[in-house]
Amino acid sequence: MVETRYQPAGRAGISSHRKGTDNMAVEVKKKRSETFESLLRRFNKRIMQSGVLLQFKKVRFLRKGENRNKRRASALYRMKITGQREHLQKMGLLKEDDKKKKRRR
Repeated sequence: MVETRYQPAGRAGISSHRKGTDNMAVEVKKKRSETFESLLRRFNKRIMQSGVLLQFKKVRFLRKGENRNKRRASALYRMKITGQREHLQKMGLLKEDDKKKKRRR
């Protein structure tokens, strides 16, 4: 009998402080005359049902929030740049192209 187990990388034997992430192993045992493809299909279905994949997709790009000083410095910088832009616009030194420039993410 073949046993397939999923244990997230770097998490083996480590309990988590997050709710619902303590028991993240998904276990699927091969049935007698089951093909590898059907075993893999059942395994993938089990992973989807357990919510493990969804959990990792949610936290994949999660960043810790910036501290208060960093947020404040960023806001002050934005205000400074906005003030400079408005000044240049009033003086007529800002080109039309520069006004419409947008940053793409």
